[in-house]
Amino acid sequence: MNHLTRIEGRAAAAGTPFLPFELVPMPLALTPRECEVLRCLATGKTDADIGDMLGISVRTVQKHLEHIYVKLGVETRTAAVMRALVPHPPLQG
Repeated sequence: MNHLTRIEGRAAAAGTPFLPFELVPMPLALTPRECEVLRCLATGKTDADIGDMLGISVRTVQKHLEHIYVKLGVETRTAAVMRALVPHPPLQG
């Protein structure tokens, strides 16, 4: 069972849709794991939910979010999701 299949299975068990990774483009500056965290965030998951889905601790989720915020130049969860979903110019850095 691959990593994506496990995440989709956990999302289905929780009764929450999970968008396949290829449907939601992510900024190139993010690592693959940060993209996973951001995709889970975009579905309204809490830090604990994201940790459970990805098999990581809540603190690790929070560190990934800190890095995402810095890379995307935002300060909130909502802004991070909007920055990822709304067309935008390439990130400088």
